[in-house]
Amino acid sequence: MTGSVALDVVIGLVFIYLLYSLLASIIQEIIANFLGLRARNLRHGLSRMLKDAPKTEGNNILSRATIDSKERLKRNFLKDDDNLLKTFYQQPLIKYLASGNYFSKPSYISNSDFSKAILDILKKQADPSVPPVDTIREALSNDNPLIGPETRTHLLSLLDDAQNDLVRFRANLENWFDNTMERVTGWYRRTVQWILMLIGFVLAISFNINTITITELLAIDEDARNQMVALASTYMEENEKLIDLYEKEKENEEIAPNPKDSLELTKPETTTEIDDYDTKSDSLFQIKAALERDIENANQVLGFRPPEILSAKLWDSKTSKETAKQRIISKCDTKYLVEFPSAFLAEKTEKYYSIQEEERNGTQVVHAEFNDLEFIWANLWGYLITALAISLGAPFWFDLLSKLMKIRGSTPNRSSNTATDVATPKGTLTVNQRVG
Repeated sequence: MTGSVALDVVIGLVFIYLLYSLLASIIQEIIANFLGLRARNLRHGLSRMLKDAPKTEGNNILSRATIDSKERLKRNFLKDDDNLLKTFYQQPLIKYLASGNYFSKPSYISNSDFSKAILDILKKQADPSVPPVDTIREALSNDNPLIGPETRTHLLSLLDDAQNDLVRFRANLENWFDNTMERVTGWYRRTVQWILMLIGFVLAISFNINTITITELLAIDEDARNQMVALASTYMEENEKLIDLYEKEKENEEIAPNPKDSLELTKPETTTEIDDYDTKSDSLFQIKAALERDIENANQVLGFRPPEILSAKLWDSKTSKETAKQRIISKCDTKYLVEFPSAFLAEKTEKYYSIQEEERNGTQVVHAEFNDLEFIWANLWGYLITALAISLGAPFWFDLLSKLMKIRGSTPNRSSNTATDVATPKGTLTVNQRVG
């Protein structure tokens, strides 16, 4: 190993965060595809551009929140009134960008498509016999119920800035769109982070990923620590191409930062690509299945998930001797001997088991039953820390683990015989039975 217990503990912890961040990201992507979150987010951004904000009576926070909630409900689940946003989405140029499935709105629109759709709408709102610029100005000057007064004023200002030049007006529309989309990207990222935190909390409870307990185990258990470092090393080696790709993307970001959503790795440019982009759930499920195998390997080393039911037998002090993996649990005046999967689990979860009796086929059966709610409440802070860590996203932990492994590789080994215990052939990594 590296000669530093602290470094190995951090590597093991970061590796766990990486695996579960990847799993959370995949689950989030599946949810985003199913619910059309990107399309909804884009529609929200366009509604801020093309629809006037609803008027509020006074500055009451509750009043504003109520109106905002009504607008979100209407935007996501109800049909729009006739307005510029609805007309925009009805344009063939925009309508046919969507796949036409569950949520029939496109997930991505280019600035050129946006400007052309707006120009087409404005040209249809006035007399087609007059010059195009006069047609657009007439459409914006009339009391057109399709366009709100605030939106109309802003579009007129863009036309004035262009000095009635259609080419410059279209460029102004595209700049307006690009500036708004940068903010829309930020909205989506915040939404994703909240979703990841929620998913992370559910995963932490489901798999008992308590940051405090993991840190404690890795600090005191050398075998578990060594095996987690070995798993992390194997994972980085098997994903060497992914590391190279990540490094290249980081270099590109330094040269030309990309303001778009980092989760959208490639932006579709054609209708075919958009259809492929919107129907990638199958590949996500395949990646999820492969990732779950890596998580299973890590969980076998940690062994943190307490079994729901453990066998119990009457305790006889004369003939039985309690071991590190066994605990005596009493019910009334009767003592029972319960064996846990590991000494660590026995120490940490003993108090959350109670003896239960039931009759099966005329035979009285005794077992120890786990109290989930009490255990979750006792470990709540550890779960919250894990959820916060997962919400940071897989790229963050991938980058950190890559740096830590480089530091580990440049640090002199503590001993030569320690490494041989964990450098087992790929696929035959010894599972630490003592801790689970």
